[in-house]
Amino acid sequence: IYEDYILYYLATAHMKNGSPAQAIPIFERLLKKHRRSRWGVLARKQLAQALEKAEVWKSAIGLFRRLRRRPRKYGGRIQILYRLARAWLKRKKYKRAAHIFREITLDYPFRKLARKAQRHLVLLAEQKKIKKRPLRAWERLGQLHRIARKQPAKALKGLRRLQRSPDGKKSDIFQAHLTISEAQFLLRNKQFTLAIKKLRRVSRRAPRLQIR
Repeated sequence: IYEDYILYYLATAHMKNGSPAQAIPIFERLLKKHRRSRWGVLARKQLAQALEKAEVWKSAIGLFRRLRRRPRKYGGRIQILYRLARAWLKRKKYKRAAHIFREITLDYPFRKLARKAQRHLVLLAEQKKIKKRPLRAWERLGQLHRIARKQPAKALKGLRRLQRSPDGKKSDIFQAHLTISEAQFLLRNKQFTLAIKKLRRVSRRAPRLQIR
């Protein structure tokens, strides 16, 4: 029986017992001695949860900032970004939290967490924690998808205006979402050759952008 295995399950037992503060030093010891082992990799995500539950926000922020460099191992980029933004909120760093919430709404416009991020932005603006800067790019894209069901040509015109707008140029991932949407509208409009061309272009960029 290996030490990393024992440490991991000892720490997770403390977590299940409702004692995240006791789990934290055990996870940290595991990561210090066995960071490259299977249990060390799993411990990073568990440590993040323990820090959140124990409300050790400064350390949680540091860990989430490291995890976002390799997001696929630790639950996906959107999950890490959302939890990082919430940690900034807990530390009352409202501008930093808002910046990440905006990144989520642009990069993942159709995900449930994007809607939660948008609600956080609205609430922060209402409480005057941040300047009122409503981010409506993803909402407009959703409207265009509804228009495209019956009027794909009209939706294409609206999409191209959105692509030229400042919001359409803020994020590489959001630009990729716009290109995918454009291809979908082209298919509805029976412009198959152009749709294939758009999809080929975005497929070459998808691994680098981690589109989900």
